[in-house]
Amino acid sequence: MSLSLYSRRRFLAGAVATLVTDAPALAQTGAQTGAKASARGAAAARQGLLKNVRNWGYQLRRINFDQMAQSAHDLVVTEFALSKALRFERAFTREEIARARMKPDGSRRIVLAYISIGEAERYRPYWDRAWEEPGQAPAWLGPMNPRWIENYPVRFWDPEWQRMMVEGASSYLAQILGQGFDGIYLDRADVFQEWRQERPQVEKDMVAWVQRVAQVARAERPEFLVVLQNAEELLAHKGVLAAIDGIAKEDLLFGLDFAAGANPPDEVQAALGPLRRAKKAGKAVFVVEYVDDAQKIERLSSFARKEGFVPHVADRTLWRLNEPPIESFRPAAGPPPPP
Repeated sequence: MSLSLYSRRRFLAGAVATLVTDAPALAQTGAQTGAKASARGAAAARQGLLKNVRNWGYQLRRINFDQMAQSAHDLVVTEFALSKALRFERAFTREEIARARMKPDGSRRIVLAYISIGEAERYRPYWDRAWEEPGQAPAWLGPMNPRWIENYPVRFWDPEWQRMMVEGASSYLAQILGQGFDGIYLDRADVFQEWRQERPQVEKDMVAWVQRVAQVARAERPEFLVVLQNAEELLAHKGVLAAIDGIAKEDLLFGLDFAAGANPPDEVQAALGPLRRAKKAGKAVFVVEYVDDAQKIERLSSFARKEGFVPHVADRTLWRLNEPPIESFRPAAGPPPPP
């Protein structure tokens, strides 16, 4: 049955009114859809960039940019500043970082800045010597790490620590973003394990903290890479898996708890499950072993090829940039030089 002219006019008027009423909601939905599509595009671009990495280097001490620029590494993890005797002298310039990002053949190298999000280091620029006086330490500062001198686990959920790390133009993250690094290499996310007794919800706190660091960085630069070191247990949380672009695992096969031999098989398998999950999700997986034995290096190389991981061999003090392939690694003659 056809509608009368009057009915058709009433129907059209109602439809127009509905469209006008719903316009803000429709616009908001459209904006949200566009933002999600943009975020997916940026994530795919980051994933594509890391997909081409075949080798990587890791150096935090005695950094030489001429050597780094001439290296064959596809990706390098390094400090944001020049240091001497465990004291930072000056931040690297944008020009220095740009030079480090260019390989000798003219192709791109990815350069990530190391940042500890779960431990304060006495030799960092943010450190205040007043904290060392009785009763003057901030509430977030924990006792010194007995394994690493001048390193202090922090109550990372404390707003003051988080502001210092990621908020505002003077934050640690802002410094790194301004220097032109391709991304950040997040260390000591595993510190949450040390605060379980004091704070039962601490794992959820770390999940939120990793997400926040990534969110703040990508609000400024959507293409900014985030690679997590260790703390592979956190990959069980979808929020962490979505926030990161890759994960690096120290001591996967050897050296657990600084021991000299191979790790117990159950420990290897416990770490391997989350790493495989990350790989399946399209994340890059890096492995670094602190060994100098040819048989151990060959085992690492074979294991990494089988799993699709990117291996690296280094001195534990990370004082030199070892060139690929990892089979060419040779132990240093004598003890490492002073910091």
